[in-house]
Parts: sequence; C-alpha cells; structure tokens
Amino acid sequence: MVTFNEIPDPNRSPAFFAEFDPLGAPGQSLTHVLLIGTRLPAGTAPALSKQLIVGDTEGDGYFGAGSPLARMCRAFKRVSRQARLTAMGVAAPGGGTAASGQIALTGPATAAGVLAVYVAGELVEVPVASGETATQIGDALAGAVSADPQLPVNAVNAAGTVTFTAKWAGVNGDEIDLQVNFREGDELPAGVGAVVTAISGGAGVPDLSAAVAVFDETTYDTIVIDFTDAVSLGQLEAEVASRWEATRMLDGHVMAAKRGDVGTLTTYGAAKNAPESTVLGLGFSPTAPWIAAAQMAGRDAAIGHPGLPRVGLTLPDVVAPKPDQRFNHESRNLLLEDGISTFRVDPGGQVILDRLVTTYQADAFGQPSETWRPLSRRRVASFLRQDWVRRIAAKYSRRLLADDGTEVDPGVPVVTPSTLKSEALAWFRERERGGYVEDFEAFRASLLAERPDGDAERVDVLMEPNLINELVTVASKIAFRV
Repeated sequence: MVTFNEIPDPNRSPAFFAEFDPLGAPGQSLTHVLLIGTRLPAGTAPALSKQLIVGDTEGDGYFGAGSPLARMCRAFKRVSRQARLTAMGVAAPGGGTAASGQIALTGPATAAGVLAVYVAGELVEVPVASGETATQIGDALAGAVSADPQLPVNAVNAAGTVTFTAKWAGVNGDEIDLQVNFREGDELPAGVGAVVTAISGGAGVPDLSAAVAVFDETTYDTIVIDFTDAVSLGQLEAEVASRWEATRMLDGHVMAAKRGDVGTLTTYGAAKNAPESTVLGLGFSPTAPWIAAAQMAGRDAAIGHPGLPRVGLTLPDVVAPKPDQRFNHESRNLLLEDGISTFRVDPGGQVILDRLVTTYQADAFGQPSETWRPLSRRRVASFLRQDWVRRIAAKYSRRLLADDGTEVDPGVPVVTPSTLKSEALAWFRERERGGYVEDFEAFRASLLAERPDGDAERVDVLMEPNLINELVTVASKIAFRV
C-alpha cells in the first residue's frame, strides 16, 4: 500500500500523476553566525536590528566606522565567505564612561624621523621634521588618528599631550591597546620623548536581555560578542543553554576573546564553567579582542568537518605579541586547563590557533570533567542530534505505530520499535563512515527502543554513540642504540 500527499484516491478521470516527496532527501544546512557588538550613533542600522552582512565593508555603514561591530564584520569576512553572517548592533551602555589614555610628547626633535604609534595594534605613522615641537608633533598625531575612520578612538592634542578616547562608552574600551614603538626597528626621532598612559577608565556594560529577546527561534551556530564581563557573557551563555534543551534544539555556541597575562586569564577562566562558550586568551597581543573573536568564529565556521581540531588556522588580523611576551607550551597548557583557548605564533610571526576549548571544566558536582571541554565534541554532538532528528522526521513523520510482531500488509505505513532500532543502526554506520562516531558493536549492544507504559503514541529510544575524538597528542619514545 502506497500513501500519497497530493494524488487523489479514487480518481475517475484518465491521468498519469507523479508527485514529489522531499521527506527522504538528506538535510543540508549552512553555518549561521551572529555577531553582537557595540554600534556608534552614526550607524544607519537601528540598535537591535539584525542585518545580513554580505560585503566586507557593509558593517561600516550599518554600525559606524571604527565601532567594535563594524570591525568584527570586516574581520570575519576576511577568513570566511561561505557562512551566513548576521550582525546586531547594541547601543553603548547608558550612563557609561568612555575609556581614555594619553601619550605625553616632549621635544623639539633634533633630527628627522618617524613617530610610530600603535592603536589596538594598528600602526599610525607620523613623519617628524627636525626642529618640530611637542605641540606640532602632537597636532600631527591627532590629525593622523582622525584621518583613519577604522581606528576605535578619537584623539585631541593639548600642548603635546595627546588624549585618545574610545568612540563609545563601556568597559570594553579598556581593551584598546596603546603603544609607541611596538615593532622591532621602531625608534623615536632624536630629541623626542613619549610617555604612554594606558587606555582605561571605561565603565558600563550593555543589558543584552533586549537583544536576546529578538533572537526568536532562529538557529545560530555561533554567537560572537565584544564584551567578556560576567554579566554580558553570562546572559548569552544562559540563552544558549536554553537553546540546547531538548524542547528547543536550537543549539549554538558563544565566542569571545580577552587580553591579559597568564594570571589574569587563568583567574578569569577558573571562575567560569560553561560548555556554551569559548574564550580565546589573547595574552599581550595588541589587537582588539572583538577582532580576534570574530576571526576565530570565522575559522570555526569554515571548517569542513565539525570534529576536526581547530589547529594551525591563521588569524590574519591578529598581531602577535612581542617575542618575549608570547606564551610558551607550559603557559598554554595552564590556560587550557582553566578553559581558555590558545594560539601560537609561527616562525613568520603569524598568529595561528593552537586549540579551541569551551570554558567547561567540572560537572554538576564540582568534579573535574572532560565531557564538554573540546569545542569539536560540542559541535559533533550538535550535528548528530540535528541529523538524527531530521532523519526520523523525514522518514517517519506520517506513520502508524504498532508493537513488534504486528502483522500488516506490505506498504502499510506502520513503524515499530524494531524499525527504529534498525534505522538507528543504519544511521550509525553512515555516520561512522563519515568520521563522526566509532565502536558500532558497543552502540548496537546498548541500543534500546520501546513503547513506554501510559503513552500508546510514543517510542523511547536510548542511543549511546561513541563520539569521534581529536588527535591532540602523539607521544613517541625513540630508544636509540649505539
């Protein structure tokens, strides 16, 4: 017996019908990333409106050039073109304070040269002529900063003291690095002095509850944020935790980045325990964390297989720390233990991902746990759940339910617990060949499908797949002979 969706039964008029049934076609999905960041008043997109980002520079118009969100859009597009990218701007915290810092110049210059100032790792070069005073050099520096709309600060000179102020209010402005002579070979022009006061004093964090409220039921594989304070990140982690619940199954993951030394980052990581988030420890890289977070998310989105290690992938817009400030193997291991993801610097000075983990470290009883530590495991688990649900919905959404052993005519749309067990075994084999799971015999031995008492319209299925793992370590002993 064959059942149809569109062809009438009975039909009296001669005809030759053929209908399409897409339920048996495999599901396909495109990675969807949501960037959430601070916008500037100059942006044309209203706060909390979701904008599809296609081009590299669209974020400048939507959210204001130099804003964290506009720079996140640029950074993401640099490394990922295939993912669907949506961005949502949030207003700077009401009543907040903009972070600021200074460079106090002295002179006059006794020889020509170049003043090399770095704002969030981006070079601002100021030619200096012999005889120029501190005030003249400061005017040129402030003018050069103002001429670059991509920088996250405004600059004003007063008698040789240049004040750099974040373009928005908020504690994340403290993450803007300010340095003179960062790269090897940089040196002040003769006769010129420069004393840097780090950018700090930013205050205020956004209330993301309104942003979360407009997420609706759209699935976002990754949500990237420019704040790492406990309140902001915690709001998104709570929403993602809700999305992972069986009654929603929207899944997703939160990504961010944070600057600081080993002590700062391990303390931050040890205070967290969220399988829903990944935080990249930037160390002493001068790059703004929101740029690094966006490129980390872009690399993750572009990876072909969810179980693959996110290793050796470059972050082209992230500036490497100075050689003597880079984390060694021991430091990176400590960071990973405390749930902070890491990077390395290759011989050419490029920043490359070392390992991405979640901030999860302990189970509900406070005992150390590896369950959700690797980001790849989280991604594989999400893929398998969505894949299994799509498969069952596609093949069995319009079926009758009967006990095993019930005799029905061929073609009658009846499913039994054994049918679902067979389906699960076939599904496992397919995913095993795809490199998502392993140990078929153990899976078959533990597989259970049964009709529970008290609900004649339900089948309970217990599946215990052994998820594929990353190759992280190869330990070899070379026992040579002489």
